[in-house]
Amino acid sequence: MLAGALGCARGPQAVEPAAVAAVAPVAAAMDPVQVGTVRAAESLALLEAPGQVLQPPGAVAEVAPPFRAQVTEVLVAPGQTVAAGAPVATVLMPEVLRAAGSYVGAALRAQAYQQRQKQLVELKAEGLMRLADQAENDARIAEARAAQKEARAVLQAAGVAASEAEELVDGEGSRRGRLTLRSPLAGTVTMVKAVLGQQWDVGSPPLVRVVGVGAGGAGELRIEARLLSGIPDGSRFELRTPSGQLCPLRLIGRAPAVDGRDGSTLAWFAPAPSPGSAPPPLPAGLAVKVSISPAVAADAGGERAVVVPARALRWVEGRPAVLRPGPPGSGSPGVPVPVRILATLGADALVAAALVPGDPVVLDASLHALAPSPPKELAP
Repeated sequence: MLAGALGCARGPQAVEPAAVAAVAPVAAAMDPVQVGTVRAAESLALLEAPGQVLQPPGAVAEVAPPFRAQVTEVLVAPGQTVAAGAPVATVLMPEVLRAAGSYVGAALRAQAYQQRQKQLVELKAEGLMRLADQAENDARIAEARAAQKEARAVLQAAGVAASEAEELVDGEGSRRGRLTLRSPLAGTVTMVKAVLGQQWDVGSPPLVRVVGVGAGGAGELRIEARLLSGIPDGSRFELRTPSGQLCPLRLIGRAPAVDGRDGSTLAWFAPAPSPGSAPPPLPAGLAVKVSISPAVAADAGGERAVVVPARALRWVEGRPAVLRPGPPGSGSPGVPVPVRILATLGADALVAAALVPGDPVVLDASLHALAPSPPKELAP
């Protein structure tokens, strides 16, 4: 009775028409193959990375004392235009003042010992000089010269010439012991942190910041962008400002390390204006967009850069490929076409392949390509 319930008959079983009718719609639903279309690479902005215009080298100067100092006078204000070498603040640096005093004192001692040296030479001619006196005087001269060199090193670090040491120590009026800080370049004062009586220490923020005007000696402009994908060979680069102005760029270099936080890398570009056209004004700090477009020319092997849906990619014999759909009703999952993946961006993939825009490719290729061949009918 159990065998009869399970239908375990010895002879061949016929399939009920109702069962066939129930399966047919499912099979029919699996037969259609979803197809996508190959697009031209020009239709894909491979990457639009955020970027920023960097300050050219030498275009910004921060003025700060090299040693601990007290601000005694502020000579500029934000927005003021200054020339190169213009005074911006006056400070009192005890270490520099002490070094100036040591230099002047060592010079006086050396001068006195030199006079003593002449006297010893005269006494030697008369046979009245002792060798111990000569040796002691030579040692004192050496000590004085060594003290001078030590003090001169401190003065040089502060930008003070040795000839100015005596004036710094013995100067007249309110300028005695004070040093003037000067702007190293011509430009506009954009920040003033100096306050009268402020005690400034090494490592504190600068007292004054000056941004240079003009391009003289500032170096080539740089644009820094953060990229989240690779750059295919032959790519074209373009900058777009917030106002919509465009400027072609050329790649200068890429950072050798990847940021572990998001997998991005930094890249640097420079304006590459076409002949007869100048780049738009690019002030430092301007936020821009850097667009990367792929090359579209076909190479000698027939490959060209095209865009395919990312769903069409799969692996065939260890290589990436897409499937070109077979003739309708053939039951073939498609003909594999090898590709080289240049970059992926969302639902699109930039590949190099022997494809042309408009070619159909199978979507969800991994599902269709692995479908088994239709089973052969069983002989009765």
